[in-house]
Amino acid sequence: MFGGETEVDESYFGGRHKGRRGRGAGGKIPVFGLLKRGGKVYNKIIPNGSSAALIPIIERKIVPGSIVYSNSWKGY
Repeated sequence: MFGGETEVDESYFGGRHKGRRGRGAGGKIPVFGLLKRGGKVYNKIIPNGSSAALIPIIERKIVPGSIVYSNSWKGY
């Protein structure tokens, strides 16, 4: 379990493709990660980057009352 200050983020990995990048690119594998500041790391391949896929992982891995940092900017 992660407690205290924890950072969460998802990213997309895969081969080089011309054209679109990130979430909209085909053939990429979404990966979600948690980082305890100054401590351990957890990562997991996820089906997609939706909140329905991420929130259950956060609820299982982070102690209630912890401070969670997330970059939720979508580039709009």
